Amino acid sequence: RTEPAHFDPNGFNQQILALTSVGKLFALHSSDGRILWAKNYGQLSTFADMWVYKQHSLHRGIEVALVSKLKASGDETAMLSTIDGWTGEILTKRRLRSASSSVVKLQPAGPSSLQAALLVDYQAGKADVLAEEEAVAEILQGLQSTYVFNVDEDAASGYMLASSKDQAEALTLTNLWRFKVPSGDKIVGFGSPNYFQNIYSRTRVLGDRSALYKYTNPNTLFVAAESEGDSGSPKITVYLLDTVTGKLLYSITHKDAQGPVHVVFHEHWIVYKYWNTRANRDEMSVMELYEDEPLKNSMSVSSYLFDLVTKANQTSTVSSYNPLNLRVLGQSYVLSTGLKTMTVTSSSLGMTANQVLVGTLSDQVYAIDKKLLDPRRPVKPSAADKEEGLIPYNEFLPIAPQKFVTHTHQVMGLKEIQCFPTRRESSILMLAHGIDVFYTRLMPSKSFDMLEDDFSYSLLVTTILGLLIAAFVVNGKVKKDNVKRNWV
Repeated sequence: RTEPAHFDPNGFNQQILALTSVGKLFALHSSDGRILWAKNYGQLSTFADMWVYKQHSLHRGIEVALVSKLKASGDETAMLSTIDGWTGEILTKRRLRSASSSVVKLQPAGPSSLQAALLVDYQAGKADVLAEEEAVAEILQGLQSTYVFNVDEDAASGYMLASSKDQAEALTLTNLWRFKVPSGDKIVGFGSPNYFQNIYSRTRVLGDRSALYKYTNPNTLFVAAESEGDSGSPKITVYLLDTVTGKLLYSITHKDAQGPVHVVFHEHWIVYKYWNTRANRDEMSVMELYEDEPLKNSMSVSSYLFDLVTKANQTSTVSSYNPLNLRVLGQSYVLSTGLKTMTVTSSSLGMTANQVLVGTLSDQVYAIDKKLLDPRRPVKPSAADKEEGLIPYNEFLPIAPQKFVTHTHQVMGLKEIQCFPTRRESSILMLAHGIDVFYTRLMPSKSFDMLEDDFSYSLLVTTILGLLIAAFVVNGKVKKDNVKRNWV
């Protein structure tokens, strides 16, 4: 059935756009999964990326951008199409100069939250702006000091964009650095933080009232390379790089380990999974990045707030060319179930506790609370550790049946898990897809900003009315008592 689109104040009812490998686009209603409309774009050949390109004001609809590859006379070119999200009709088409499939999203801007993107061709050293022609000039002005990176099988490279005054010309890429892993090594995993994430707190308050300041540089790249150790057993070396300068920030080696490596990089922490060849099991390691500033870290939170209030406004410049000292805390854990994909929950403001969602080999989705993946979990908690709420260390992560997000269901051919924030800070939407599609709503920190679905409104109204009646009755008795007391 069809119904007019309407605005959901909570953001729970959404339209899910799903593009298949053969070019058919489905619009599904998130409440029951029914198909709202379906269009076949198979003539567009292979597909590179799809995202919400524009959100019209007053909730009048959305536009979706679709980048596809075309083959004509043996040459391969790319096409940018904008599609009406409510009907599936193609609004515009534009042939691009590059046939690359590497799409880099830009910061949404303007009243319609227009999210442009860059189609980057690293081999040719050029990039195209994926946006409306009338918006390209404004976007080019905002691309100053824009850096991108690319990861190959044996190296990671960083580039700077150089804009052209002529919109008809493509942007040029200048190679700034190249980090090549040792000969014989192979990169088996990499990850970087989401540039558009919201970080609610920049500090972590400890049990002794001191604070650790998070290292939240978005220009940080995680790279995992696999090689053969001296004894013939494989090993994995992890590198942290600055994507602007290519500087090596940190590295660590895991012996008797091999890929593939699945990575989750969120805020200041990284969780990655690899295979332990000696124990024949999956293991997960976590790293948390903090600023290594002894004087700053020794200050209590109250002292820091006092300085903010009493001292004059001071500004400091943060630059990749003059990076802060980095302090890395790490720990490893054993996961009793095999996994093949990972992601992390992310709310609209970043206040809600995070969960790492893993796709198991049995095609189910399991949620691991971030507090279990804490590198500061002590073996013997002190009084300060207990006050901070740290859980005693145990190398085995517990498997709780109630933490299976998919319950008893299986998502056949599970390939990817995606999470989306809602207008309610406590709620996060999750979509797992493969051959099957599974959709649900998660609340990692419970429903702290809304009432439960089974909340008894009738009992609340009855209680309020009862209190009002009781107040009137008592008020009348008090007035009568006062009159009698005055006559006496």
